[in-house]
Order: sequence, then C-alpha cells, then structure tokens
Amino acid sequence: MNFITKTISTLAITVLTSTIAFADTVRIGTWNIEWLDEQSSRHQSMRSSDDYAALADTFAQTGIEVLSFQEVGSEGALRKVVGDDYAIEMSGRAVTYNQHQNKELWRQYTGFVIADGIDYVRNLDLNLDVENRNRMRHAVDITIKNNGEDYIRLLSVHLKSSCFSQPRDKCQVLDKQSKILAKWVSEREKEGAAYAIVGDFNRRMTSNRNPWFLDTLKQNKYNLKSASGIAKSQCWSKVYNRRTGSSRITQYPDYIDHIVTGEQASNLIVEGSFKQTTPSYVNTTKYKLSDHCPIGVDFRI
Repeated sequence: MNFITKTISTLAITVLTSTIAFADTVRIGTWNIEWLDEQSSRHQSMRSSDDYAALADTFAQTGIEVLSFQEVGSEGALRKVVGDDYAIEMSGRAVTYNQHQNKELWRQYTGFVIADGIDYVRNLDLNLDVENRNRMRHAVDITIKNNGEDYIRLLSVHLKSSCFSQPRDKCQVLDKQSKILAKWVSEREKEGAAYAIVGDFNRRMTSNRNPWFLDTLKQNKYNLKSASGIAKSQCWSKVYNRRTGSSRITQYPDYIDHIVTGEQASNLIVEGSFKQTTPSYVNTTKYKLSDHCPIGVDFRI
C-alpha cells in the first residue's frame, strides 16, 4: 500500500493538498465522449439527464482512476459524468478558442480526469495544430508521481480523423502529427522515463496493413506497444448522420483508441488487465452515449 499526495505544479492553479491510501495499481484509460458539451445545440451534444446518468454509470464501471478524455466541450458537462472526486485538466486551447466567434463549431478539447489523492503535475500542452487553423486538438501532458518521484508521463491525444488505415501519402496531416509525437517520444526516452500516449488516435494500428504511424513513433529503435494488443473491439456505436438526421447502431472491430506505452511503461502493465467497457446494445439504442467505448489497463505502482 502506498500513500499518494495530491499536488499541482506551478504551471497550474494551487489547490488544497490531501493524502489518502492508494492501492498497488493505478488504472489508466481513455474515452472519447462524443461532443460532450452542455452548452451546444449540436445534435450529439443535446443530452437529457437520463443520458448523462447512463454515461456516468458507464464511467463508474470502468474503474479508471486517470482518464484521458476527448471531445469534451465544458467542465460542467464532464462533471456530470465523472462527479466531484476528480481533478480535471483540460487543454489550454479551451481558454483561447472559447473567445472565437464560431466557438461552437469546433469545441472539442482533450485532457485528463485524475482521481483525488493521486499526485501529479501538469506539463506544457503539446501543440498538434499542424495546419495552424486552431482546429487541431492540442495534447495535454501530465506526470503522475509516486512518493514524490516521477512515476509515469502521460500524453492525452485526439489526432486527425479520416485516415484510419490509409498509406502515409494519403495522410499528410496525421503524418505531420506523428512526427511531433515521435519527437516527444525521443525526449521521454532520453530522460529514461516511463511514458504512455493515451487517447483517440483515429488510426487502426494493431491490425493495420499500413503500419507507418506506429513505426514513426518507434523510429527503428524504441519498443512501443498498444495495450489492446490483437484484441477486437466489442463496442456498439450509435453513429449520427448529419445529412439525413438519422442514427444507426454499428460495430467497428479494430480499435482506434489506444494506450501506447514505451518499454518501461509496458513492463508496469498488469497482464490481462486490459478492459473495454461496453454498454449494451439496448442502452446504446436507448441513450445518447458515445460512438466510442472507454478502455483501460492497470499499471503496477
């Protein structure tokens, strides 16, 4: 049993310090919660109290203590899902873009939800806006600490969509983003840090005929892995068609959400602990949940 103290670095707002007993593992995961924004009139965002309750129930089932989130538009909406016993670190892009006159068109932010009692520091965001149009999602960077020492560095990402398995020359934006991430990986490797890139990569990697994306991160010398391995997704997704105004229920067998770990972090993973939390077909039909399902894995402290 370890004792973890919650502190915030000078880069973030100072908060009260608390100490709690913490288990011998920490569960880290990711969830794209599909346009989670209580202030938006977008179809996917217009959720009822029952919808939020179903999302909250899904999150509770995950057991995730450090969650990388995507497509969150406001802290208020996120609180309805995770409750009050978590710190929230949202992309700094949220502050600047909320001043944009058309802010509702692209209010999607990445970040982390961290259970109270877990010690962490917020590092500088990683700018992945390779088009310089303020539409690419920035990555949020935190370091989880254990007994005052760095334990694992985590990067929450939401990468360019619509390039799920195509070759590099068809994925110019994602290619540029992969090179920025490769530089981040090199910096962590030079530090000798345990690290993981966690989030919605919008890329099939473990069963991909065009493996260039993960190969770019590996740089012919680093041993990176996706925690899902060769597993197939069992997630039911309600996909909304803006053109027709209708939704359909479907499944996509290959993961595009990943927990990609460097070798040190891979060695901390508890074997067999990877889990995807999948709402039932009935609940997916009944409620406005997400077109993604949360995934998580346990790391030994």
